[in-house]
Amino acid sequence: MKLSKIRSGVAKAEAGAWVRNLPIDGLDDLALKVRGAFNNDAVRLQGKLIAELPKNERKPLSPENEVRISVELAVEALLIDWAKLEDENGKPIPFSKDKARELLTDPDIGHVLRNAVGLSARIVASQGEEELEADAKN
Repeated sequence: MKLSKIRSGVAKAEAGAWVRNLPIDGLDDLALKVRGAFNNDAVRLQGKLIAELPKNERKPLSPENEVRISVELAVEALLIDWAKLEDENGKPIPFSKDKARELLTDPDIGHVLRNAVGLSARIVASQGEEELEADAKN
């Protein structure tokens, strides 16, 4: 394998790409622009957030800490934008980090959105931006 191919994959994960047609009930219209799951910022932030926990809370992570860390990773290192996300009246919800944090922590829908961001980030990491953008045009 050529090193240039590895470098290209890393660059794609860092830049991010749109992911559409998520295989999650109720999210088939949602599009998320995310960076790859293991981008440099995500790896650094996850390590920092876990290191800030008391040693006895690091392994295993409590459900509360797991949610808190996954939300921070999504907002600060993975999620770049969204499209076709609307409120109950059909009005588009503009992307912002504050709105993302609010929705990702919502007790009713947060877990679904966190799963969508995580899945999308893994897709970008494995498929890369060019392949996803080509699929989106078809």
